[in-house]
Order: sequence, then structure tokens, then C-alpha cells
Amino acid sequence: MQIKSSRKVQMPSRETGDGVVGLEEDLLKIKSRLCEGSSQLGIIPIVGMGGIGKTTLARYAYDDPLSVQHFDIRAWLTISQSSNIKTILRTVLRSIKDVFNVHVPFWVHNDELLKGRRYLIVMDDLWDTNVWDELQRMFLNDLNGSRIIITTRELRVASYMNIEYHSHPHHMHLMNVEQSWMLLKEQSVWM
Repeated sequence: MQIKSSRKVQMPSRETGDGVVGLEEDLLKIKSRLCEGSSQLGIIPIVGMGGIGKTTLARYAYDDPLSVQHFDIRAWLTISQSSNIKTILRTVLRSIKDVFNVHVPFWVHNDELLKGRRYLIVMDDLWDTNVWDELQRMFLNDLNGSRIIITTRELRVASYMNIEYHSHPHHMHLMNVEQSWMLLKEQSVWM
């Protein structure tokens, strides 16, 4: 699903030695949506242009100690424009089975593994609602507060989540001048 190159390119990041610059408020909002509110299965779309920090925000929320404690099962999926549904489904199943740290027969379905457990799934870089339509059937709504974070640069994908699941998108914004300056200073210290 993710193409890796042998050539490493250093990309600018909002991450610094002390955390994330300019995403503090965003992170608090996402963490609140993850661990508070309805017991219904919640979809949290994060939308914004490429490189703005959607994946970084989702990663910080996913790795946060509160999320680790709150959810029984966590899985991270990197989707792309050329996603193959079968490959994605295998990745989800493998991620879920890894949580149990035991051999699970191939015929056991995700819904059996997820039944009664609170889960957090991140679908990073979702480009198409058709992919979501194929995948969403495998995620149970056991009324236990499970959540799915979707990152996308496509407003139509985030809007689809709002229409279908009443999930208001979290819109990412550019950093202000003060945040940009802080990031520049932090990055120059760490380079």
C-alpha cells in the first residue's frame, strides 16, 4: 500500500523535540472526539491540503497514552490512490490479529475479533468514498465508543462522512506567523 524508496528525502515537519508546533489545539479537539461523547461508532474525518499535518495530527492522537489506554484495539492503515481493497482488508485483519498475539484461523472474520471491543482505526490518506464504502462494512457499531479517524485531502470525502455519518470534518489550517517562526527556530536547533 505504501511505496518506499531507498532514497531518503528530508521533509519539513511540524514535529520538534518537544512535540508538535501549531497542532496543540487540533490535538485536544481530536482527543476529545476520540474519548468523549456518544457511544455510537464515531467517524472523525481530518481534511486539509497535502503536507499540512493531517497524518502527524492523527499519529499523535493515535499514539497518545489516553488513546492507548482507552481503546482495546488500535490499527493504522495507510491508504493511497491506488489502494487494493483485498490488500487493505488483509492489513486490517493482520493488525487486529496482532493485538491478540495468538494464531487466529484464517476463517475468523474481523467482526468476530472486534465484537465487544472498543477499537480505534486510522485510515490515513483516503482519496475515494468507494474505498470507504467497501471497508466500512467490516467495522461494527457495538455502542461502545469505537472510533475511526480518516485523513484526506479531498473535501468531498470528508463531506461524505458528514452526510452519511453526521461526522463533522476537522479542517486543518495553515500555521500563523508566530507558529511558523517557532517551527523554524525549533527545526534549526534539531538539524
